[in-house]
Amino acid sequence: MTKRYIVRGLLFIGLLVFLAGGFFVYQKKELVIQTITRGKDGLAQKIENVKSFGVNTYRDAVKSRTVAKFDRRYSDSDSYKDVHRPQIVAALDGIAKTPNDAQLWVDLGSQQYGLQDYAGAEESFLKAYQYAPKATVVLWNLVKLYEVTRDFAKAERYALESVRAFPKLSDGYILEADVYQNYLTEKSYLLPKIYADAFTQTGSDEFLRLSAQYWQGQGNKENAIKYYNEWLRRTPPGVLHDDISNQIRELEGTTK
Repeated sequence: MTKRYIVRGLLFIGLLVFLAGGFFVYQKKELVIQTITRGKDGLAQKIENVKSFGVNTYRDAVKSRTVAKFDRRYSDSDSYKDVHRPQIVAALDGIAKTPNDAQLWVDLGSQQYGLQDYAGAEESFLKAYQYAPKATVVLWNLVKLYEVTRDFAKAERYALESVRAFPKLSDGYILEADVYQNYLTEKSYLLPKIYADAFTQTGSDEFLRLSAQYWQGQGNKENAIKYYNEWLRRTPPGVLHDDISNQIRELEGTTK
């Protein structure tokens, strides 16, 4: 009887030891797994930090070389250092971080345009066009650039693109009219239609006044008076009203 209890006691103690050992092994395994996981996470973070450092270092190096290139290019300009350089550096810094931001390329091109570096400005504006081909500011700058460089075919192209992209805005019609009125004058006969379309699409009374001025310049007093009166009828009284009223009186005096 006593031996039986002793055997049972030993078996019970053995079971406890086995269970305790299993629990210890499990805890140790969990600790190892957690350690490995933390190690992997730490390693991944270190790798990410190194990659980020590498990208930023490379980006800064590229920007530094680019700024140095601009410094050399515009070294003869009196206004570069104080006026244009801070804006160029800011644009380059932004481009290094977000190279597909069209506005940053426009900002860079505008500074180059101000320095009369029209080839550089064209390159920057076309980069902006690549990322935002329907942006009004991009198309406007391209038209003005090609007017200055006397590439009127391209100026016309981007003016027409502006009209097609934003038919309800005045900008494209103004650009198109400017090209035909001042540069491709052989196409100035299109101006009345441009002004009429612009007024219909945008509702801007300014195109009535421009129509009147066009017909006045063509010597067509009746049409000039017609559009001036329409402009007066649609716009609130102001300083310009007196000027237009005087224009009408002069035209009416010459038609009698």
